[in-house]
Amino acid sequence: MTQLPSNPYPVGLWCNAYKVCLDFECRSTLQTAPASTLSPLILSRFLGYMILEAPADCGRTYFSNKVIACTNNMALQDLAKFYMNDFVRCFRSAKGRTPATSYDPLKQSFDEEQETLEYLLYEAPQNHQTAKKKALIRDGHRCILTGLYDMFSDHRLPEIRAILDNNPQLSVTGTRAAHILPESTNKGISGENAGSAKPESAASVWTIMDRYGDVAPDELNGSHIHRLENIITMDIAMHDLFDTLLLRIPQFITLTSPDVTNLPVPSPRYLRLHASCCCIIHLSGAGEYIDKIFRDMNEGLVLAADGSSADALAFALEEAIISVH
Repeated sequence: MTQLPSNPYPVGLWCNAYKVCLDFECRSTLQTAPASTLSPLILSRFLGYMILEAPADCGRTYFSNKVIACTNNMALQDLAKFYMNDFVRCFRSAKGRTPATSYDPLKQSFDEEQETLEYLLYEAPQNHQTAKKKALIRDGHRCILTGLYDMFSDHRLPEIRAILDNNPQLSVTGTRAAHILPESTNKGISGENAGSAKPESAASVWTIMDRYGDVAPDELNGSHIHRLENIITMDIAMHDLFDTLLLRIPQFITLTSPDVTNLPVPSPRYLRLHASCCCIIHLSGAGEYIDKIFRDMNEGLVLAADGSSADALAFALEEAIISVH
């Protein structure tokens, strides 16, 4: 958890809203809270970093207005809890197993593979498996962060095998198609999940995505969540770090494609939004709290007798609803 820095905004709405967060933080340092609760100090810093780390100016203005509208400490705490629960949580959700591929790559002949690649090149991804295959083609059959080649591409594509044979220093790994903005954002709002027990939760997530993150709902609704602009090829270890907001894509990495029309590169807007979430939850200290909730969920959540587990219980119930639907 990192203390909020001094106000970087000289005048105006952003300056006034951030000052509210600084004053809230100052008051919160005098308060104590049980370890099982979201302390006012974490909440105050969460609000401040939501302003500082906004992925776009429109998002900073939107959130600053939300902060200014709060009339007391309780309202500020409720605002922070709402955004932590309905927005950041969807990025840092407990992850299920990545869908397995629907074919055995070791049994597919080279000619069949070529036909598959030609088909994939002109078809928009409709599911996770198709998105993974197209992303592999675009990303050169390797993790965009480590440069390690996909182990199945090594077996089925002679050109990849030749590269590896001629460059013994290169290695292979298992890869996954990482969603920048996760599939859980659509749970309860479209397709088979429409009309679920908590559709308003998904709707509120997309309202925030739109106004804070500058990402319109129709961009990723339904099967559009698998569009290539939202997919990156990563090795398994990098993907786990990325999904748990322990890793963001460095700005110095240049993302390329052999065919930007049919194989578009990952969206800078999506990457900025993901990076913002990484910074916000870890600088504010919220990441440690959320990690503890997931550990408690895995081990069996035990409620405190004094009612201090209420925030954790609410978070866990929201997560359970998303996992089921």
